[in-house]
Amino acid sequence: MNKLLILALIAVLGGCGVVSTVEESDESATINTLLMGCNSPYNLEQDCSMWSGATRKLIIDGFEVKVGATKSGKVILVMDSKLFSISPYELYLLNRPSHSIATNNSFVVVKKILSKNQIKINRVRALKSLGNVDGYVLELDSDGYSILKKFSAE
Repeated sequence: MNKLLILALIAVLGGCGVVSTVEESDESATINTLLMGCNSPYNLEQDCSMWSGATRKLIIDGFEVKVGATKSGKVILVMDSKLFSISPYELYLLNRPSHSIATNNSFVVVKKILSKNQIKINRVRALKSLGNVDGYVLELDSDGYSILKKFSAE
């Protein structure tokens, strides 16, 4: 019976795809999602919930993203807008590849808007837990949040 349980566990965990963080991410500065809050390690005073992270929903090129920021708008939290939705396939997995992929895509569309507006990203820190990429913290050279707010969903 124990062997069967071990084999089942290996099969389930073996199906976990590992999704890498975006290339721009500073791997040495990864933040554990469970330790991230609206007040630590950054003071995210705009659109942040201690329960769900970023709360402002944006729609950029038809893609939904959630963001929050510091008062200055120079530090932005970027997250997958469907953080808590789980597909039936991923229900039993610790690692949710589609969530990590959506989080990476969220970063890409935000980066595109910032770049179009000449906002430089100085540093990118990934939020990770249980093998998932849960979000990114972007440290900018100027207020990029005001620009992103223009894409707010109604």
